Amino acid sequence: MRSLELDAGSQTWPCDFPSAQFVKFKVAFAGAGGGSGGAGGGGGTPPKTLVAVAELEPSQVQDLGDIMSKLLEVKTKANVPIRFQIRIEMGDGKTMPSAETAQKANAILKSVKDVLQLQ
Repeated sequence: MRSLELDAGSQTWPCDFPSAQFVKFKVAFAGAGGGSGGAGGGGGTPPKTLVAVAELEPSQVQDLGDIMSKLLEVKTKANVPIRFQIRIEMGDGKTMPSAETAQKANAILKSVKDVLQLQ
């Protein structure tokens, strides 16, 4: 039974003890397909669900906002649920961003949704 899988951006597993802090797992849904996981960190993909995953530049996030009404129109006409998940990563993986930098970014992110916080 595969109940866990590596999250996108994770250190490879198995690994040595010092690298273990960079290993990220997520819950795998049975029969979900796509087994290696993708970006998103949402806990896997439920069966019979289509997913689009890509790393976006800031301008492309703005472009996505610009076409949101078109996506919601497709959702409404087809009477099918649509969910959006976002993963924001700060840092280069070598040096931890300062607490002050994270605090400033979190104050901005909180204006979108309270739980959208860098940790």
